[in-house]
Amino acid sequence: MAVLEVHGIQEEHFLGNHIDSHYFLPPKQAKVSLWPTKGMYLTPDSVNGFSVDFLVDTGASSLVLNAPIAKRLTIDYAKGGGIGVKTASRIEKLTASCWTRCK
Repeated sequence: MAVLEVHGIQEEHFLGNHIDSHYFLPPKQAKVSLWPTKGMYLTPDSVNGFSVDFLVDTGASSLVLNAPIAKRLTIDYAKGGGIGVKTASRIEKLTASCWTRCK
């Protein structure tokens, strides 16, 4: 015998009995297409109406764009105060002034 609880209601079911249920489709989620390029996975998307390819880094906690890309996407990166970025060896503060140098 198995005791199943669904929405706070417990029911006993014995082996050989049919358990009836209603199937609901999961909510639709955005489709993500990934393709490997030189060992990296990229996915297309858009920001502010402009197309851009993103590098997928499953271990990343932040998204970084260089200054030319940010300008093309009409992102005012100079307004930001900076963020902490964790690297393999330490935590660094990434600021807008660095973004203008890092190409």
